[in-house]
Amino acid sequence: YIPESNKTNKAYGQYVTALWDYLSDFFLRIQPLVNLNEYVEEWKVEFLDKWNKGQILGWKPPRKPTTLQPNTPTPLRLGMFNSAKELEALGLDRLKEGLEALGLKCGGTLSERAERLWSVRGKKPEEIPAQLKSKKSNNNNNNNIQVNGNSNGHSNHINGNGHNSHDSSSFISYGSGDDGRRQIAQIEYNIQSICSLLSDIITSTRKHTEKQQTRTFEEKQLLIQEEEFGTLGDLETNEQNDDDDEDDGPLYNPLNLPLGWDGKPIPFW
Repeated sequence: YIPESNKTNKAYGQYVTALWDYLSDFFLRIQPLVNLNEYVEEWKVEFLDKWNKGQILGWKPPRKPTTLQPNTPTPLRLGMFNSAKELEALGLDRLKEGLEALGLKCGGTLSERAERLWSVRGKKPEEIPAQLKSKKSNNNNNNNIQVNGNSNGHSNHINGNGHNSHDSSSFISYGSGDDGRRQIAQIEYNIQSICSLLSDIITSTRKHTEKQQTRTFEEKQLLIQEEEFGTLGDLETNEQNDDDDEDDGPLYNPLNLPLGWDGKPIPFW
């Protein structure tokens, strides 16, 4: 348990932000077809409801309720597509939202919207031609949204605060005020929520680690050989032969005790 007084500083804010970035990036790599932004928006609504009711563990209730801001358009991960034709499969509405997220003109036919989006793939906001931008485009959105996402083809998804998660530390207002407390608490809530989605993987990883700690050096070497050359069967065969040898040995029963269902003497107790 970490006291609230230790959470409202820059160091802790940077720590939870880095942890969220790591977990969200890992989630996108193992679940590339899942839209994490949709989960984040759901968590945001859930968090604000609990925050206003003072139900967030480890945090005092806010001095005044926080209202949910209107949803901002979700950018498309253009790095996932290979052509404008593939973008057309998303439909008019989704392409319009993607264009609005980049501050671009969102009118036209399906093919025109797809071509407009495809033309800015891989470009930074300042490299987008002015004739493609909407007159009422938001400069803040243009500065904070990356067109092509990160190096592995994913977009830098928004965090619970509605900003790009990889730049979220720059949006946190550290301090004991309601805004700073709420933003850090929301990142904590996102981390807890994404861990619940990854619970099976976390449990499997923990079990694998504990099992590795009980293995001898020779067993670990055999496992490595199995991964490289497929020789794990030797270890399993040896273990099975050892068990067979034990079963084939003479039965030790000096007191002539009655035998159980497994063929072994039944102890007195």
